[in-house]
Amino acid sequence: MTGGPGREATRYARAIEELWDELRGAPSLFSQRDWALICDWYARGIPLELLRETFQAAGKRRGRSGSPRGLSYLSRAVEEAWSVVCEGRLGGEGPGPGQERGPTLDAWRHRADDPDCGEPLAALLRALLGRHALGSPLADLEEQLERELAEATPAALRAEIGAELRAELAPFRGRLSERVYNETFHRARIRRLRERLELPRLATEGGSS
Repeated sequence: MTGGPGREATRYARAIEELWDELRGAPSLFSQRDWALICDWYARGIPLELLRETFQAAGKRRGRSGSPRGLSYLSRAVEEAWSVVCEGRLGGEGPGPGQERGPTLDAWRHRADDPDCGEPLAALLRALLGRHALGSPLADLEEQLERELAEATPAALRAEIGAELRAELAPFRGRLSERVYNETFHRARIRRLRERLELPRLATEGGSS
């Protein structure tokens, strides 16, 4: 990032402030909840261009309704737009009618068989795959993975990602309470671990397949 993560994060936040003021038609002050969303978007690498398009689309839909009070007004639209980008990166539009939702489980199996992933992570993935074979819902497997992934990850990778995120999120630190910052950091760390380890989200809406 040009100028270092601190300067990049500041530019990112200022750009969102400008987009938000334009959408509302008036200057505004972000709440702590708003700053937590900005921090989360930045840590996940959601590009400003995607946010700009989402904000502009929201402005066209809003029409004459009252001005939105917080960025949470846009959070669902941002998530939907970003999920489309992520699905494209993973290669495809997903399974068609009647096709099994299996590729993401194959990625988990591949990682479990990788000798470089470390025994704690391999054991966790094998346990999750065993639960899947016994019929556990994919949503339950996702919940357990996100709850236990950090401790099962090799310490060197965990430390590397932790250092990256602390540097990147430093400009937001003073905007957030200790609790909100820690929650945001934890979510960002889990997402980044999953990206590095190539452990995509399961298609939980598809049931237990």
